Amino acid sequence: MALILNKKVAQARQDYLATMMRLSLSTTNDNFHRSVETALRRTGEYFGADRVYALQAHRDGSFHLVTEWTRIDIPSLDASVAVIPAGKLRQWSDTLEDGFSVSMPQGKRFPQIPTGVAFLIPMNGEDGLTGLIGIENVSPVLLDDEKEQQFLGIVAYLIQTTMRRLDGDTDQNKDVPTDTQLDGVDETRHLGRIVEMMTNLVEIVDTEQRIVWTNKAFEDETGHALNNIRGLDLSDLLLGEASNREVADEVRLAISEGRGLEAENINYRKDGTPYWVTFNMQPLNDTTGRLTGFVFVETVITERRELESILRAERDFLGALTETSVSAVVACDVAGNCVFANSEAERLLRRPAHKTFPRATVWPLSSLSESVASAFETPFRHVMKTGVKIRAMNVALTHPDETRRILSVNAAPLTDVSTRARVIITLTDITAQYEAEDAIREATLQALRNAEYEQVTGLPNRYQLTRHLAAAIKEYPQPQAKLYVAIIDLDGFKTIKTVLGHDIGDDLLSSVANRLSEAAGTAVMIACIGGDSFVASVRADIKEIDDLMMTLLKAIAKPYDLHQTNIFITASIGVACQQSPDDTAETLIQKAEVASYASNTQGGNKHSYHDTDIEVQFTRRSDILQALRDALQSDQFELAFQPKYALTSGFPHIGAEALLRWTSPTLGRVGPAEFIPVAEAAGVISEIDFHVMDIFARQLGIWQQAGLVIPSSMNLSPRSFENVDLAPHLLARLAAENVPCGNVTIEITETSLVSSSRTALENIECFKRAGITLAVDDFGTGYSSLSYLQRLIVSEVKIDKSFVQKIGRSQGTENSEAIVRTILMLAKNFGLRSVAEGVETLDQLTWLRQEGCDAIQGYLGGKAMSAEKYEAIFLTRGTLFGSPQEN
Repeated sequence: MALILNKKVAQARQDYLATMMRLSLSTTNDNFHRSVETALRRTGEYFGADRVYALQAHRDGSFHLVTEWTRIDIPSLDASVAVIPAGKLRQWSDTLEDGFSVSMPQGKRFPQIPTGVAFLIPMNGEDGLTGLIGIENVSPVLLDDEKEQQFLGIVAYLIQTTMRRLDGDTDQNKDVPTDTQLDGVDETRHLGRIVEMMTNLVEIVDTEQRIVWTNKAFEDETGHALNNIRGLDLSDLLLGEASNREVADEVRLAISEGRGLEAENINYRKDGTPYWVTFNMQPLNDTTGRLTGFVFVETVITERRELESILRAERDFLGALTETSVSAVVACDVAGNCVFANSEAERLLRRPAHKTFPRATVWPLSSLSESVASAFETPFRHVMKTGVKIRAMNVALTHPDETRRILSVNAAPLTDVSTRARVIITLTDITAQYEAEDAIREATLQALRNAEYEQVTGLPNRYQLTRHLAAAIKEYPQPQAKLYVAIIDLDGFKTIKTVLGHDIGDDLLSSVANRLSEAAGTAVMIACIGGDSFVASVRADIKEIDDLMMTLLKAIAKPYDLHQTNIFITASIGVACQQSPDDTAETLIQKAEVASYASNTQGGNKHSYHDTDIEVQFTRRSDILQALRDALQSDQFELAFQPKYALTSGFPHIGAEALLRWTSPTLGRVGPAEFIPVAEAAGVISEIDFHVMDIFARQLGIWQQAGLVIPSSMNLSPRSFENVDLAPHLLARLAAENVPCGNVTIEITETSLVSSSRTALENIECFKRAGITLAVDDFGTGYSSLSYLQRLIVSEVKIDKSFVQKIGRSQGTENSEAIVRTILMLAKNFGLRSVAEGVETLDQLTWLRQEGCDAIQGYLGGKAMSAEKYEAIFLTRGTLFGSPQEN
């Protein structure tokens, strides 16, 4: 009887074969006991047997127990008496030598075997039968199909190959002729003998996906001879324009991770014709556990793919023919007793325990729909009651302890016939098709969801939000409640994602989404329109909106515990209100974005309403961005220099910091605090940095030619450190101007230091090797990393002026002073120079000197000014109090 495997059974068979082949490849003298035990155990588990054992042939024709596996509750055999004499197998000897399995009834085996059927599977060598594999207490159905006999032959040979190192290890082998034992031949040759018994396409590749071996079925299917393709990349050989490149990427990822993979794809033959395959890829490891390669077991499904569309179109026309040839066919009398049943019907409906074919009234059929389950009527009863034919009724067939199958049922009354049959019923197993269509339905639903929901947060996306807003806008006017749209942008999210990683960034977005949904309630629509931008849409009055925005800000600001890291984040919210029936979803969103930008520029963690002033600010930002692009082309940037003084005796002048200044022909003077954020947001900050490096090097070169040695520093943005040309460019410019690298300090932010970017770290290391000093700018305000201080990447720590300017005040200085003391202590412990920025008073100077600060800069020592003024004033002064400072 044919053993038709459903999808799960087929998958289990592939996994089983892959495991057995892997064992056969990796068995050595050191691990063969464990490998054989594993092979027998996996065989027993796969067939659901009580016991699996290996018997080896002796010269006298008897078979002796070599090794066995049993379920936990089954006693082991006594090897000394576990012998099958030659005479007991005489009646089956021809069958076994022909490679076919036999079943031995009770009493025909050695005495210790319990009741039940025992399958004996031959292990044949070049000179005949060399051994047997016994499988106790499994279904006799295994013997009723030629393909299953072939499969059992593969099982025996896989175990036989795994046992190839066993010769000489047991006493029984002393009586076995040399030519009946397994040779220690090449692993690939062993695998070849196994897989040539299979119709599947089998390939072995190394860890780089290069072809090591293929079976004959592969050569016949593809037209590629192994000798011509060995060493080639498998995907390069088989993939073409219609292949799924994502599957190829999944294969390469699985190979890099040393794991298995199941998938489906289109491959190409040598002549360029495509064919469909499903494949199971499994890793191969040697005895030490080292990954050595992978086995691909492929099934060609081209015909199934090509026929699917044809079968659907012709199903009704050819229904009677196909269903009576490939389907279960049952003819019943008026009571439902079976008059005729074909072999497929026997397989589907009759269990081994049944003495007769079950009546149609007791077939275990049920409805696929829970809503009509109670009213379900079997096909037989329906035809007998109504006399009406049934066409393509889908029902579930569920036998106890078996996987549910989906059947397509046709039934019709039989009239004017001379037999007892009164109803003809055909049942077609469509489980695979139904599951595939169900998967398609599920995929379709998922695609529809993906089209309307943001993937990371699970919230409605811009498409769904726009549709929602369009419907709400049509309800204008609503005197009691206006339509409000709020854009919620997370403050500094990009920095957090850069520093802490994309995984934490995505988890943070998901957590924020959950908090927003919970805090807003069901009356508010919360959406995510990309990146870290959320949207809240609701009808409310102004007081309710104020309360809602404050609630959302508080919810977002609570700390997040993600990946054992406490994360704090705030948000900038912009709110827009529908004022006209002509407003659109896009205009409301745009106005809210403008208001959100205004909140962000005011420090974040607040909400702002769109109005005329905010539009002016937004327009100013746009004007600055346009003017910045012009400034790069027309050389509008300049450098101003601010002096630094050491806090040693006499407060000597020790150098300067170069600060960027910009005067636009259209906008006038624009401060760095205004145009730098715009440049960073617009992505032009790196271009500005490279331009400024040229100006910086040129000015230091002018001083160098004049005999003036002025150690100078300049700031570079974190984004510039992601450019591989950063360090080479600056070093080349300094060399061209004959400026010693030891006179240059690059000030970098803490974000640049802790970035995981390899490019950023390589730029930093390049600066260090050249002798350029690195300083951490605005230390204490970003994401400090003591590990980088310990590695001495930097030589200087600059204390942010926000802490320094609070020193010496009558109130609110304790925290700032404590922070400064901590920074100074860290700098001293790590051997770093400390520089305080923003020093404006003598009290601050005195306090910093007492606490051990090394140097200062700020208005107390002088404002930043042009290179000419700086040279004229500070170089002649020499010390902090050498002469009146220039304002």
